[in-house]
Amino acid sequence: MDEDDIDPDDFIDNYYDEIIRRHTIARRTNWRMRFTSLSQREVALAATIESSMTDYLQFIMVMIVIVNQLMMGIHAMRRHHLDQNNPRYRSFLRLHIYYSCLTMFCFYELDALFEQDDHLMNIRRRQWVHIESPPRNRSINELSDEVAHQLTRFNKGQLQLLLIHWRIPPVIVTRQRHRFTGEELLIICLSKIATGDPWTRLIPGYFGGDVRRWSEGFRWFINHLFCNFYHKISGESIQLWLGEMMEFKQAILNRLVQPAQPIERELFVEEGHPERAQYVIQCPIESWRVYGFLDDTAVRTCRPGSGPVGPGEGPGRPRRNNAYDIQRAFYRLV
Repeated sequence: MDEDDIDPDDFIDNYYDEIIRRHTIARRTNWRMRFTSLSQREVALAATIESSMTDYLQFIMVMIVIVNQLMMGIHAMRRHHLDQNNPRYRSFLRLHIYYSCLTMFCFYELDALFEQDDHLMNIRRRQWVHIESPPRNRSINELSDEVAHQLTRFNKGQLQLLLIHWRIPPVIVTRQRHRFTGEELLIICLSKIATGDPWTRLIPGYFGGDVRRWSEGFRWFINHLFCNFYHKISGESIQLWLGEMMEFKQAILNRLVQPAQPIERELFVEEGHPERAQYVIQCPIESWRVYGFLDDTAVRTCRPGSGPVGPGEGPGRPRRNNAYDIQRAFYRLV
C-alpha cells in the first residue's frame, strides 16, 4: 500500500480506540478515581461474564479431549481397513462431527463473552474523562432541545416552566456555603434523577467542574420540592378543599342545567346525535354527587393554568400560551 492511500482518519480512530486501562471491580476510596470502578449492576454483570467464561473454557478442554480420542479411534479403524459402512465406524464418525460442532459453538460463545468483557471492562481513550474539566451545559439556553431531553427528559420550554412553577430561586447557597444558580441546579438534579449515573460519572461526562459539592445541592433540591409541594405528592391534597365542596358542586350543577353552548351543539351535530344538545340535568343539590371527571377529547377539562382566557364566558375561548406544556409540567410533578 502506498503512503498516499493511507487515510489519516484511521490513525485518529486507532488512537482514540486505544485501551488505556481496565475498570476496577472493587470500589475506589479516592473520589477522583472512583469513576473507573464499576457500578453495582456492572459488578454483577462482570461476575456473570467471568463465571461463564470459566465454564466454557473447562467445557472446551473436555470437548477437545473427547474429540481427540474419537479421532484416534477413527484412525485406528482406518488402519485396520474397516469398512466405512460398518456401524461402529459410522457411530464414531457421527460422534466426532457432533462433538466438533459442539466445540465450535462453545468457541463462538466464548468469543462473544470476550467481546462483552472488552466492552464492559476496558477503558479506551475516547471514554476517558477529566475530573477538572471546565463547567458546561449549566444554563437552559446553552442546551439544545435534543441534549435537554436526553439528559432531563424535558425540552427547553418545559425546563423554563419548571424553573418558574417550582419556584427555584436564581441563586442558592447551601449550609456548607456552596453556591449554585437555579438553572444549573435544576438541570443537573433532573439529569441525576433521569439517568441514575453517579456524580463521578455524570458531572465530568456532561457538566464539568467540581464533583464533591453536588451531593449537598441535590439534597437541597429534594428538600425544596418536598417542603413546597408536599400537598401535591402526599396523596391527601383533596383535604385542602373539603370546605369548598358545596360551592364546587353548585358551580358544576349550574353549568349542567344550562342548555348546550353553540360549540357543543356543533359537536353533537357532527357526531350525528343532535338530540344530546337538548339534554338538561334537573337534580336538587342535596342529591347531586360528583365522583370525578372524564377528560376525553370532546370537552377538555382538568388543565390547570391552561385557560381559557378572555373576558367572555362559555366554552370555545382560546387557551393560554404553552397550555400543553403547563399541563405536562404540572402532572409530571405529581
